[in-house]
Amino acid sequence: KVLMGSYTVVAENKEVPDASFEDGFYGGQVSVKIKAEETKTIEIPCGRTDCKFSVEFPEEFESLFTEYYVEVSNGEGESLRLTSDPDENDPKQRGFDAKASFKVTGKLVWNLYMKNTDSKDENGGIFTYTKTIEDVTAGQHYHLAFALAEEELVDGVFALRVRIDGGMI
Repeated sequence: KVLMGSYTVVAENKEVPDASFEDGFYGGQVSVKIKAEETKTIEIPCGRTDCKFSVEFPEEFESLFTEYYVEVSNGEGESLRLTSDPDENDPKQRGFDAKASFKVTGKLVWNLYMKNTDSKDENGGIFTYTKTIEDVTAGQHYHLAFALAEEELVDGVFALRVRIDGGMI
């Protein structure tokens, strides 16, 4: 028998892990007041309780980079890697067709890693770039689309500019 009072009723099909390639995290909650001798039916609107993250690279990256990936986390848990060359034995990485799922913490931190095939610079052709997406909310899908911008020659050296969702890095 339920005692009189105010309750919050929570429904979820499964708990959202900090980071996962699993899909289908749904839930919701509603507050309800129960009075003596009362039977009450409540409806709990449910929606996605996680946020999604995915990336997209054009085919031309394959000929320009020996390795490239994006590593992402919610800033509190483990990171997941979406990569050009996923290790089948590592459950924390997948190819670019995968979607990563995260417990909502208000942010997603992602790091782009690219290794140029023909570079002779002091970094060995490695380029990294880190960015934080703020105000991350449940039910949203954050998708980064990478593209190559126009090529530049700087002092006789080929320089590559990368565009992400319309903005240059």
